[in-house]
Amino acid sequence: MARREHSRAELARKLESTGFVQQDIAPLLDEFETKNWLSDRRFAESYVADHRARAGSVKLAYDLRQRGVSDVIIESGIE
Repeated sequence: MARREHSRAELARKLESTGFVQQDIAPLLDEFETKNWLSDRRFAESYVADHRARAGSVKLAYDLRQRGVSDVIIESGIE
């Protein structure tokens, strides 16, 4: 089974859509980040590596912003 990285915002939306209570999501995602199971930086690096051949920097930055990745991470991930 192939798995891909998810941004924090993507995972929060998925959890909410499957019935998780919104107030429980942030602490859960904080725990995932503490355990290094979730990383927006790792997600951005993976996304850029997978899409670099088909998209320019502006498109990659836009796509990452749409997935909830911060501008600081985007700038370092696209370079």
